[in-house]
Amino acid sequence: MKVLWLTNNACSASEILDPKNNRGGWLSSLEKALSQQKDEIELFVGFYYYKSLAQFKHGQTNFCAIERSSRKSKVSRYISRLRGMEYDDVEEIKK
Repeated sequence: MKVLWLTNNACSASEILDPKNNRGGWLSSLEKALSQQKDEIELFVGFYYYKSLAQFKHGQTNFCAIERSSRKSKVSRYISRLRGMEYDDVEEIKK
């Protein structure tokens, strides 16, 4: 069975893409447990990344990067959207 799993990080591929990053430990653990079922499950992990990458394989898992134009966090993107609003709209949100 083929499984496409969409996540907010690269799970175990973070080891090669961003070794300093230590996020999503439980996702990596779950990915490794699923990949051990290699006769039953073919796992593809889709994740956001700041640049385009070709599909690649790390361990038993296939990875597909989804390019995002910005590395900003959700909070930073939200603040950017608020700054684009009229002052009265921002004051209304604060209430």
